[in-house]
Amino acid sequence: MPSLRRAAPILVVALSAIVGCRKKATAADCEALVRHFAEVSAREGGLDGGAAEVAAVVHSAKTDPDALACADELEERQVRCALAATTSEAILECLER
Repeated sequence: MPSLRRAAPILVVALSAIVGCRKKATAADCEALVRHFAEVSAREGGLDGGAAEVAAVVHSAKTDPDALACADELEERQVRCALAATTSEAILECLER
């Protein structure tokens, strides 16, 4: 049975590889996510998905701290899931995973 001293470096390398495999969202991913969420929310609210309100939400996201933190906090898989979602509730569920 290998000693803990021998196994520790192997464990560190394995954990680093697992964490490193998680691909972070890009700025483009985040912009697409904000636009998609705004369009879905607009449709749910009875507005046209291309309405001026959607453009305003997308524009205001450029200074919103949560939107700006997107690329630091979200993984690409979460964004892909959210972009495929058709309701605001489903989008939020994707982001919580």
